[in-house]
Amino acid sequence: MDHETDFIKETRYVAEHMRRSCEHALWRVERLLSRLEEGEPANTSSTGVQLSETREELQRALGGIERIEKLGELEARG
Repeated sequence: MDHETDFIKETRYVAEHMRRSCEHALWRVERLLSRLEEGEPANTSSTGVQLSETREELQRALGGIERIEKLGELEARG
């Protein structure tokens, strides 16, 4: 395989993981919002845990974006 093919495969791999992390984080946020709209108090240990896990998923997604940016920089340098 050539370098460009490897670059494309690596980019797709990272993007797929980012997509899953973002989808899961969005699902968590929507679930929390639904519970709040139904009148559940926001100040519960469950809410705190859910928000913490969502934050971690979004941080992983941001890390993936940074990795794609670095791959792009490396590819541009040749």
